[in-house]
Amino acid sequence: MSMMKRSATAFTPETFPAAFAPEALPPKVVSAAEPATVTPLSPLPAPGPVSGAIRLRAPRPQQADIPAAAPGGRAARWFRLHKGEMRAALLALLSIAAFIAVWHVLTTHRMTLYVRFSNVPSPEQVLESASRAFRSGRFIDHLLISCRRILLGFSLAAVVAVPLGLLMGRYKLLKEAVFPVSEVLRPIPAIAWVPMAIMLWPSNEESIVFITFLGAFFPILLNTLHGMS
Repeated sequence: MSMMKRSATAFTPETFPAAFAPEALPPKVVSAAEPATVTPLSPLPAPGPVSGAIRLRAPRPQQADIPAAAPGGRAARWFRLHKGEMRAALLALLSIAAFIAVWHVLTTHRMTLYVRFSNVPSPEQVLESASRAFRSGRFIDHLLISCRRILLGFSLAAVVAVPLGLLMGRYKLLKEAVFPVSEVLRPIPAIAWVPMAIMLWPSNEESIVFITFLGAFFPILLNTLHGMS
């Protein structure tokens, strides 16, 4: 009991700091043979990006000046890029020249190879007739007359076929009544309508316009009908 009292009185709050003061602790003796140990410090973490901070980019390295391509290099590069087109054009010219040469040989010598070329004009005769027609002005007159007939027939076909196609696409009953008739007449070639056109119309002008009308009517009608569907 007395021992417990002594221990209790020895560690009172007044005597506690003095008992554990640095001066009260016995000094640690380090021998000369024992090396001193140094605890290395852990490296600090790298600082992360601060929110709101402005980051500066590193300057770009200056590029060296690119020398201009030599004229020979440009020509070689252009030839390399357009080699396929040039080959196609050269082949087309060669085929046309071969066709004209065969035409000239067959018509000049009046050859007969089961097909008679004695009545076929040669390329020189065709060229001479074309130059004579251009000089006289008749070719231009015939060209204008043909363009007028084509324009008139196409315009009439568009005026009739477009509204009819719209109505056929809108009304199913009308389509069921008109479409079978158009499909029967559509496959008939234009050349087969020539005798009928001569018998139907009083002049050649109207017959030609009628043939042009039939040639444009059915394609316009079908395209308008498909557009509506």
